[in-house]
Amino acid sequence: KNVKNYKIESYSLTAPQTQRNNAEGLGFDEFKIFWNRMKQWKSAFLYCDHDRSGTMSAHELRTAIKNSGKELGQT
Repeated sequence: KNVKNYKIESYSLTAPQTQRNNAEGLGFDEFKIFWNRMKQWKSAFLYCDHDRSGTMSAHELRTAIKNSGKELGQT
């Protein structure tokens, strides 16, 4: 739906974890890993965006963080 609005900065959030060699870009297997992670992020966002505004309120963000099993101080 909003693939055209996808920013390259978002790619950089997951790509370093998927690249298995020092080549620029992703091979097919790396792309599959990246794409699956993006689908997980999207599902998590949609699950926590209770009012379907397309943005997360502070409360929705806290819920998303809690559901991830992380705390704000963790990486």
